[in-house]
Amino acid sequence: MNSRHQCNQQSLFTYASFLLSKQSPNFAFHYLCKIQDSSLPASERRVVPSETLTRISLDSPVAPYQRLASGLYVREFANGFALVNPTSSSLNYQSNINLHNAYSATTYPKNTNITLPAKTGLVLLKNAPSPSSRPGDLNSDGTINLLDYNLLKSGFGTTYNLLDYNTLRSQWGQ
Repeated sequence: MNSRHQCNQQSLFTYASFLLSKQSPNFAFHYLCKIQDSSLPASERRVVPSETLTRISLDSPVAPYQRLASGLYVREFANGFALVNPTSSSLNYQSNINLHNAYSATTYPKNTNITLPAKTGLVLLKNAPSPSSRPGDLNSDGTINLLDYNLLKSGFGTTYNLLDYNTLRSQWGQ
C-alpha cells in the first residue's frame, strides 16, 4: 500500500464485503495497513489504521446479497446498502431512492448512477444525517466536545467502544 487513501479504500472494500454475508455489526471494525511508499522516509513506512470507518448501523438485512448481471454485489439493509465491486473494471449502480455515502458528504439522488471503481466497496445510507447525528456527537448537541467524551467514558465497553473513541477524537471541536 502506498498511501493512507489506498488504506481507506481497501478497508471500505473489506468492510462492505463483510456486510454482504453478515448483519450490520455492533462492534468496532479495525483495519490496519502497511504504508510502503518508497518515497517516504523509513520512519514513516509503518502500519497505520484506516481512518475511514466509523460505527454506522445499517440495522438488519432486508434480503441476502445479490450478484447483479454487471458483476456488482449488493445487499440491502433496513437503513442502507452495502455495495462491492470485486471486478477489475468500474461498475455502476442505480437506486430508486435517495442515498448518501456513509463515510463522506456525497449524496446520490434517486436514479443517479453511482460508480464504483474496480475492487472497491461502498456503504450507503437511506436517510441523510441530521446535524445532530454527526459521527462523534454522542449527545446530539451539534458539537463534538468534552460533554461527548464524558458520555463515551461512562458507557465505554457497553454502549460505546474503541471505534466510537477514534471517531470522537477525529471529529473533536467540530
